[in-house]
Amino acid sequence: MEARSWFRMLAMPEGVQLAALLEFAAARRAKYPTFLLVQRGSSSPAAELLECLEEKCVTTTVTDRWPGLDAQESAEVHLRFYKLDFDTARALSRKGWLETDLSILRSDKSPWLFSSASKAGEHRFFLQLSLGEQRELSKGLPWLQLAGSGPPPDL
Repeated sequence: MEARSWFRMLAMPEGVQLAALLEFAAARRAKYPTFLLVQRGSSSPAAELLECLEEKCVTTTVTDRWPGLDAQESAEVHLRFYKLDFDTARALSRKGWLETDLSILRSDKSPWLFSSASKAGEHRFFLQLSLGEQRELSKGLPWLQLAGSGPPPDL
């Protein structure tokens, strides 16, 4: 396995940039076959998205640990795992998932990307990349601004 480093996105991708990032991952779904969304409580602001993605759901589990966990948070959540493909990437770029945490997982279940929504409404995006992935990403998405980072909290 290639060594990987953590990077923090300096600006939150939105609109066309968010769609391009998600489609970049979907085009490499052999490397990144699944993603997960965190649903806190029984109701979710992302209910429309969850309904839209229902047929792509692989499994749902209840846990108190997930990538991007806020150290102050201790409640149980529903983790919903989905197949990553162009349809789900488009749905994610259109629907309101930003109230939840999102992780795109590698085939070995380690996170490639994760975003974490804070209680203040702030969103953090991180990528864990090998040197080859870093080169491929900078070539495919040259506008993406990354800063080197230590491991994100609670991973």
